Amino acid sequence: MAIRLLFAHEKSHHNSVVALLGAIEREMLAGDCDVRLVPPGQIVAEYEHAATGKDRCLVGFPLATPDVPRFARTAASIRPIFRPGDLILAGGPHPTAADEATLALGADVVFRGEADLSFPLFVRALLSGKEWRDLPGLSFLDGSRVVRIPPPEPIAMDRVRSRFSPLRLLAPLELTRGCPCRCHFCQTPWLWGHGPRHRSPDNVLDELTHYRPSFFARFLSPNAFGYLAERPGQPNVPAIVALLESARARHPMLRIIFGMFPGEVRPEYVRRDLVRAIRPLLANRYLAVGAQSGSDHVLAMTRRGHTAADALHAAEIILGEGMGILVDILFGLPGESPDDVRQTLCLMERIESWGGRFRAHIFTPLPGTPFADSAPAPPLDQETLAFLDDMARRGRLEGQWRR
Repeated sequence: MAIRLLFAHEKSHHNSVVALLGAIEREMLAGDCDVRLVPPGQIVAEYEHAATGKDRCLVGFPLATPDVPRFARTAASIRPIFRPGDLILAGGPHPTAADEATLALGADVVFRGEADLSFPLFVRALLSGKEWRDLPGLSFLDGSRVVRIPPPEPIAMDRVRSRFSPLRLLAPLELTRGCPCRCHFCQTPWLWGHGPRHRSPDNVLDELTHYRPSFFARFLSPNAFGYLAERPGQPNVPAIVALLESARARHPMLRIIFGMFPGEVRPEYVRRDLVRAIRPLLANRYLAVGAQSGSDHVLAMTRRGHTAADALHAAEIILGEGMGILVDILFGLPGESPDDVRQTLCLMERIESWGGRFRAHIFTPLPGTPFADSAPAPPLDQETLAFLDDMARRGRLEGQWRR
């Protein structure tokens, strides 16, 4: 008996879904799975259709914290029509940090952390009729008790896939998982580990053969300039340049995107020689840099690991080398004062005067982080909102600072 695998799929979770599907393809299980990617709003109807057959149905939800209310509504709608043996699966940053709450909202199984190993093991167990409740990295309910199986060892990055051949799916190629920084608002280091794991250069070049010529190949990383870095804050310039030069030589028609979403750059890693060397090798004309705040007080309080001066220096280098810059700003961090906001606006004004652009957001407490239970700073005042709105009208600002 095969498995019907319905994934709630939207752009924001595409990378995660493709990695999981790539994992079952890697383990030679894809032929036994009828995979369907379904917009979240159509999951209930798609399940009703799929459940008319004999195959077991798994309904998968990749979840970040903002997705949780919709997941709760969907789970409540689908549960009354659910067949015995079918399962609702949840994974991603929110279920990893809040597995008990996710189970309470309707998930049957939570995959904690990386599921590149646990998910294909789970699928194989179901296909063979074997027990799945002892598999690593799973959380589930035994009556009212939450059972948590310890996770597997972190996967080697050369085994991670960013493609799924049966549906011709491609995602940005993951270079690195884990982050040595300990930003209190960010889930990456607290959920995926402080020790970075990197894909080997040879494997990167091999994986790029699956990206169609003349198309974009994006690299995914918590910090693009941290690839193969030997010490925090010190980019491995020769390794990065060699990787990009080799990619260009082996795949001359491929347009490489490096150092912008979804693989931004930390400001303290920006070096003039690095920017100068990679500029002619990239298809992107700008780099995305995570400044987050113009206040050293806020940056220190969040354990960000760099200063406002580092952000200004990075902008000066990047713009001076003929590339554009998109600077990430995060308002509303716990403890941020009106004076801290003014310092951030001053930083923005200065970088804008050099030609920079910005992406602004409002802090959201995320489970699993040191700021999970922290209250955001008071809402931005009208003067600040007017400043940001004016910058947006001039095409210098994007983001969701009003949400």
